[in-house]
Amino acid sequence: MVGMLNIAFAFVLALVTPAFAQPTDARLAPPPAKSDNRPVQHGAQPNPEEVRPGSPQGDALVAILALAGVVIPRARRRDRARGGGSYGRP
Repeated sequence: MVGMLNIAFAFVLALVTPAFAQPTDARLAPPPAKSDNRPVQHGAQPNPEEVRPGSPQGDALVAILALAGVVIPRARRRDRARGGGSYGRP
C-alpha cells in the first residue's frame, strides 16, 4: 500500500511541477548598442596591440616538429622494409 502511495505522489508531482516551472516575468532585451537600427561596424584589421610578434623560441619549436614529421615516417618505412611490419618474421 505504501509503495502505491509513493507512485501516486510521484505521478501527481510530475504533473504539477511543469506548471510552476513557467517563467514569471518577461525577459527584456538589452538596449541597442547604437541609437539607430543599423548594425555596429567592426574593423577588419586586428588591433596591433593584440597581435604578438613571432619569437625565435617559437620558430625553433616549429622547425623541430617539421623535422620530426620528416624523419619519423622515413625510419618507420625502413623498419617495415626489413620485416618489422605486422606481416614480418614470426
